[in-house]
Amino acid sequence: MYTYIIEHGAKLNIRTPWLTDFSKIKTRTVQRPDCIYAQFDYPNGWHAEVEQHADSIVIYSNCQLTENEDGSFSVPEQISRPS
Repeated sequence: MYTYIIEHGAKLNIRTPWLTDFSKIKTRTVQRPDCIYAQFDYPNGWHAEVEQHADSIVIYSNCQLTENEDGSFSVPEQISRPS
């Protein structure tokens, strides 16, 4: 798992330009005492878990994201899956 921490006040933008049908994303959201927890499963195999805290956002990803010059992140179109 790869971990990304977005500090309070920073803008979070994750790009998935290859995805055109957002209904294919499986999501689950839970309100916890200390954060909002969300889990996302994309059709290309990308799995992300996000914890939104009062002072930060923590992203756990099953693949490495590319950090773009503008501070956004991009998810690869192809995710390597173990055989």
